[in-house]
Amino acid sequence: MVSISLIHILFTFPECTDLSEAFDLIVDNIGREWRRLARRLPGKRITETEIEVLTDRHSRDLREQSRGALLMWREKNPPLANKSVLVNTLRQCDMNYIADLVEGWQPR
Repeated sequence: MVSISLIHILFTFPECTDLSEAFDLIVDNIGREWRRLARRLPGKRITETEIEVLTDRHSRDLREQSRGALLMWREKNPPLANKSVLVNTLRQCDMNYIADLVEGWQPR
C-alpha cells in the first residue's frame, strides 16, 4: 500500500499550500452561489449531504458555509487544490468577476 505524505503533496504541488487569500476573495464575493461552485469543483466531489451539513452547521452565516465547502474540497483534493483550478471552475459557473479577482491575487 502506497501512502502519500502531506510533505510530498506540498512539495509536489506547491500551489496548494496556501489558498487562504484566494478563499477569502471567493468567500467575500460569492454569497448564495457557493453551492453551485461547490458542486462544480473537480476531483472528489462535495456531496449534497455535505452541502446540507455545511448549511445546517452555519445556518446564519453564508461566509462560513462557503469557506467550509472550499476547505472541504482542498482537503479531499490536494493535487487539484490550486488557483488555476479555482479560476477555471469559477469561469465555468459564470462567476467571471470573482475569477478575475482570484486570478489577480499573488501569493506572498
